[in-house]
Amino acid sequence: MEILRRLGGESTVSGDAELARGREAAGRLAWADAYTALSVTDRSSSLAAGDLELLATAAHLLGRVEDCLRALQRAQQLHAEAGEFRRAARCAFWLAFHLAGRGELAQAGGWLARASRLLEHEPPDCAERGLLLLSLAVQSMRPRRRCRHGRPGSAGTLATPT
Repeated sequence: MEILRRLGGESTVSGDAELARGREAAGRLAWADAYTALSVTDRSSSLAAGDLELLATAAHLLGRVEDCLRALQRAQQLHAEAGEFRRAARCAFWLAFHLAGRGELAQAGGWLARASRLLEHEPPDCAERGLLLLSLAVQSMRPRRRCRHGRPGSAGTLATPT
C-alpha cells in the first residue's frame, strides 16, 4: 500500500470505481488489472499526476513503453504546474532513463537537463539529485568512443567503436 500512498495522491476523478480498482490492483501488484482500470479512467477523465505515475509503472511493467512515456510526460507537467518540483524531476529522470535505454540520447539529455532545472532551489541532498548523479555514474562507466585518429570523439566527429 506504500506505493499508493506515495503515488496515488489527489484525484480529479475521485469516487470513480475504475480508479479505485486501478489503485487497488496496483496495491496488489496486479499490473495488468491496474493498467486496464487506470487507462479506462484516463480516457473518461484525466488522471491526477500520482495516478499517471501508477499508470506509467503499470505500462512499463507490461512492455507498453509508449504508454509509459506519455503518462510520465503528463505526470511531470502536472507536478511542475503544481509546484511539486521534486516529483516533476523524478518523472523527468524516469523519462530520461527509458529514452536512454532506447538509444534516444538527445531526448534523454533534454529530460535530465529539465530535471536539473527543476531541482535548482531544492536541498542539495534530496533523493532526486541522487537520481541525476546515477545518470552521470552510468555515463562514466561506458567505454569511450574514439575517432579515427585515436583521440576521444567529440561532437561532430565521426567515431567508431574501438
